[in-house]
Amino acid sequence: MPTYTSYPTAGDVEALLKSAKYWPEDSDTAAVALAREQAAIAAAGVAREFESRTGWLPFLAKAEPTARVFDATTGEGVLELGGGLLATPAPVVSLTEGASVYQEGKSYWLQSANAPDQGLPYTRLQFVHSLFGGRVWSYPNRITITGRWGYCAELPPDVWVAIQKKAGVEVLASIENLQSIASISQDGFSKAYDIVGIITQKDVLDRWGKDFDRFCTRYARVTV
Repeated sequence: MPTYTSYPTAGDVEALLKSAKYWPEDSDTAAVALAREQAAIAAAGVAREFESRTGWLPFLAKAEPTARVFDATTGEGVLELGGGLLATPAPVVSLTEGASVYQEGKSYWLQSANAPDQGLPYTRLQFVHSLFGGRVWSYPNRITITGRWGYCAELPPDVWVAIQKKAGVEVLASIENLQSIASISQDGFSKAYDIVGIITQKDVLDRWGKDFDRFCTRYARVTV
C-alpha cells in the first residue's frame, strides 16, 4: 500500500480526471491550460479546507520539528496544545527565559499517555504540580515546545483519495465550458454537466464530494 506524506498535487488531480475521462482530449487547446490552472488551485484549496474543517492545523505534520510558544498553563499545571503533537521524535519542552530542558516523566507528562498506541497525537501536557511535591508552571508566553505538529505523519490512504476526488469536482465545477471534456454515461444518461459547468446529475462526481465531507466529520478535532 502506498504511503502519503503530502497532499494530492495538481498532477494527481489531473491523473484522476484523465482516468475518469473528464479531461480535454486535445492536449494543445486552451482548455487544458485552464484545467491545469484550476487543478493547482483546487488541490491547494481543498487541502486547506480539510485542515480547517477538521480543526487540526496542520493535519499532516511536516517532516522536521518546529517550535511553538505558549502562554501560561492552567492553575493545575495543564497546557492545552490547541492541536496535535506527534510522539516521534520526542518533543522538547523548555522555558524561553533560560536554557533549561525539562524531562518527560519528571517535569511533565504528555497526554493522553496511550495516544501513540492508538495512532493519535498528544493534545496536552501536564506539568509537575505543587500538590505532588513540585511547582505550578505558569510562565506567560515562555513555554516553548519543539516537535512535529499535526495529527499524523502520513495521510490515511482513503483521506488522500477523498481530497483528490474533491479537488477533481472543484476543477470541473469551476470551468465554464465543459463541452470539450468527455461526459459520463450512466443508466443511459450521458450529460453530467450543462454548458455553465453546473452538476446536473447526482452520479459519480457527486459521490466524490460526499466522501470528503464524511472524512472531515470523522477526523474533526474534539475540544472541551
